[in-house]
Amino acid sequence: MPPPGSYWGFQSWYYSAGKVKNQGKTMDVNYSVDVFMFAPTFVHSSDFRIFGGRYAFAVLIPIVHTNFSVSKTFDIPLPNHLGVRNISVSRSGSKTGLSDVCITPLMLTWEKERYDITTGLDIFIPTGEYSSSNPASPGRGFWTMAPKLGATLYLDAEKTWTVSALAHYEFHTRQQGTNQTPGNHLHLEWGVGKTFAQIFKAGIVGYNSWQVTRDSGPGSRGRMTTANAIGTEAGVFIPGLNMDVTMRFFWEYKNRNNAQGKTATLSVMFPF
Repeated sequence: MPPPGSYWGFQSWYYSAGKVKNQGKTMDVNYSVDVFMFAPTFVHSSDFRIFGGRYAFAVLIPIVHTNFSVSKTFDIPLPNHLGVRNISVSRSGSKTGLSDVCITPLMLTWEKERYDITTGLDIFIPTGEYSSSNPASPGRGFWTMAPKLGATLYLDAEKTWTVSALAHYEFHTRQQGTNQTPGNHLHLEWGVGKTFAQIFKAGIVGYNSWQVTRDSGPGSRGRMTTANAIGTEAGVFIPGLNMDVTMRFFWEYKNRNNAQGKTATLSVMFPF
């Protein structure tokens, strides 16, 4: 958690995938998805304490642009041995708009000499437009409540070496327009990093996501999704502007019943 004060900034995120994993195997389809998100972010960190933990809250307002297409060609034999006809089935969409706003009304951090512990609650509000007929809809059409718990361990007295992990557990409500309820998800973000000269930082980062309960409702699928990624992190603190800039790159691997691709993120935060 940053020192007490109010901070502005933005989170940007780009995801690109060209294949879909079905039970761990790549599906024989032409698949492409590109998603770009830009999210102005506000964080207020205070000296107020609850059960000894320092209180903060945050708001993230994402704008999303999505391009999506999937197609598959079938060889259909014609009657009377007249040959084979290729029939293609496809679906695509493109959309830009406000996605689902995330508010964090409660975040508590306990700061100790060699470790920090953080807990809180993220709430995703279905402010984005959603249509079941458009796979590129910027919104998801349901509320999500995500309690979280994380820790950072400092491996040396100067706090230059860190090991960190943050877990979220997502509960979803019924999706508008489909009457389906997505299953719950457990997400884990982790990293190992080193700070140089109190300005530069670099490390190895990753995330893992597991769907832990099945979707329910009419037409819902029985298979559950997983996603795994590993990547690199680089950042710099600019003292003259009191600005923190962080970039991360992730490569997904061994996903199941899910798209599999690459992610790049950029985070910029500064006080005002």
